[in-house]
Amino acid sequence: MLLATALGLAAFSVNVYLPDLAEHWSTHALVDRYYAMRRDAQEPLLAFQMNWKGENFYTGNRVHVFQDLDTSHVRTWMEAHRGTSFFVLVEHSRLESFRSLMPAGSRADAVTTVRDNNKQVLAHAFIAPADGT
Repeated sequence: MLLATALGLAAFSVNVYLPDLAEHWSTHALVDRYYAMRRDAQEPLLAFQMNWKGENFYTGNRVHVFQDLDTSHVRTWMEAHRGTSFFVLVEHSRLESFRSLMPAGSRADAVTTVRDNNKQVLAHAFIAPADGT
C-alpha cells in the first residue's frame, strides 16, 4: 500500500503538479504567447524593470530591457516610437507604474492572467502619436 501511494504521488507530481508550477517560474510561456500574437517582427518586446534573464534567453536577446528604476530611458524609447504597438513583459505589481509612464492616449492591455503566470504579465501596448490621433 505504501509503495502504491508513493508511486501515485510521484506520478502526479511529475505529470501534473511540477509542469503546472513551472509556468509560474519562467517567462517561456509568455514569450511563446508574444511570438504567437505579434503581427510581424517589427512589433518589439520590452521587459520593464525585470531581471529574470529568461526574457533574454527565450527571445535570443531580441528584447528591449529597461531594468533600471530610473525610467527616463523607457520614456525616451516611447517618445521615439510614438504611433506604434509593442508588447511588454512586466511583473504584475509594476504594470500600473508602467502604464503611468505612457504618454496620454496610450494604453497597455494585459493579455495574460495570474493563472497563466502569477509573477509576470504580458501586455499589448500602443503609444499614441504625438498629434493625439
